[in-house]
Formats: sequence, structure tokens, C-alpha cells
Amino acid sequence: MLVELEQELIAAVKLSPIAANLREVAVMPDGDGATVVKRFASSAPAVYTVAGPVGYGDAYAEVRFDLICIARNARGVEASRHGDAQTIGLYQIIDTLASYLDSLKTTSTVWSAKSADFAKGAVWLNSGLQAGSLQLTAKATNAAINDTALAAMADFATFHADYDVDPHQTQAEHQKWIAEPPVYTASRPELTDDLTNLQD
Repeated sequence: MLVELEQELIAAVKLSPIAANLREVAVMPDGDGATVVKRFASSAPAVYTVAGPVGYGDAYAEVRFDLICIARNARGVEASRHGDAQTIGLYQIIDTLASYLDSLKTTSTVWSAKSADFAKGAVWLNSGLQAGSLQLTAKATNAAINDTALAAMADFATFHADYDVDPHQTQAEHQKWIAEPPVYTASRPELTDDLTNLQD
């Protein structure tokens, strides 16, 4: 259900009246804060999806998705917010998507635009970016993954887990542990676990 909703939302943004003015529409990229801000700076204007809280009950799920909207303009903060003749602004992105997506029916649901919020941190201003989020809600049937999808998934060969009881290390250190090959120069997991699937 969540996969389908996210894919439908991305497809809807790509069909919106401002799609041609966006450089990227995608799921939220991963990485640490600095990496993500660099990605935003290179892809703005852009819109990214992030799933929020999900409530379950009576065979339905109430889901919230945030659309992270990013704008940038070499002419400064006001142009980044308002846009100009060449580049769309943050307010234009949010206004248009809120209007377009509110009550929009896709395959699995009808979307509702609920609220918008704006980033005010120095990391955004220092990168020349303006950022905001548009919160949407959707109600959909709480469908489990089907047998066909499960059958298409390959059995795992080896499962590896690192445990940092407490946790003591930063997220940056955890990222080093899952690198290929893992980097243990500054820290190590307290426990590790390897499970090999012996089924043929």
C-alpha cells in the first residue's frame, strides 16, 4: 500500500501544471545532512516525497506524506521564494501543488492537502536554498503484500546485523559499518550477527 501511494504521488506531481518547471521529482534522497543539502542545491527546483505517520483501523490506513519542496535562485532569497521569469519559486511550487493535489483522485486514494511549513535553519540560507513541506493525507485500504509479490522476492543468502547497544556511536559511524567493505577505524559494533540461509 505505502509503495503504491508513494509512486502514485510522484506520478501525480510529474503530471502537475508545474512539472515542466521542476528539475527533479523523486523520493527523499538518503545520506547525512550535508550530502542531502548538496543534492538539493544541484537539483533545485525539486520536489521529494517522504512518508509520515500512518494510522490503522477498520481495514483502512490513514497516511500522511510530506512533499519537500526546494527552490533556488541566483538573484537571492526573495527570488527563490517568489520566482522570476526564468525560475519557479518556492511559494509557487507549494501553492500550485496544494491546489492541484487537494481532492485529486489516484488509483488507490483521494489526496487531501492539509498544511505547509517552511524551513528557517541556517543550513538552507547558507546553501542559497529555500525549502518548505506540503503535508498531504490519504486514506487507503490496508492491503498486505500479495502472494505474487512475495514469490518474486528472492530468499536472502546472508543476513548481517551490527548492534550498538545504547547506542553509543553517531549515525556517521553507523554508516561506516554498513559500507562495503565496512570501516572500523574509529569504532566497532558491540555485537555482530550473521545468519546464512541454507535452503536451496
